[in-house]
Amino acid sequence: MVAHIILYFALFAFGYMTCMVFYLGKSINFYLSIIKLSLLLSLFIIVRSLEHLVYAKETRIKAMKEIGDSEDKIRLIEEQFDTELRFMKTSFSEELKLAQLATPYHTHFEDWGSSMQFLQKNADEVKAFINKYKKQNNN
Repeated sequence: MVAHIILYFALFAFGYMTCMVFYLGKSINFYLSIIKLSLLLSLFIIVRSLEHLVYAKETRIKAMKEIGDSEDKIRLIEEQFDTELRFMKTSFSEELKLAQLATPYHTHFEDWGSSMQFLQKNADEVKAFINKYKKQNNN
């Protein structure tokens, strides 16, 4: 009789541990993929906004040259835009590093350069995500 109780307890313990391992493994994998996707999409949005800022800078400088503004004014505007770009890159990098604190054992990047490498390496995931929702919105 005692052997049956020990067997039932061992079977229960084995089943419980197996369930927990598979559940936790699946949920941790899902959690890490969501964190990674959110970082990728955030970086993509940031890069696109910086591209638009650079386009605005070039358009502004072109317009200033066409109306005959002085080189000092043009250089000042270029410095303003460059300062703004550096500030945005730095602040975005810091914020996204903080977002990675949720998974300190699974960080993807440390600075702007490594974040761009991370985005470039995972560009296919971003494209697939965007194309998936473009198709849904077109239907």
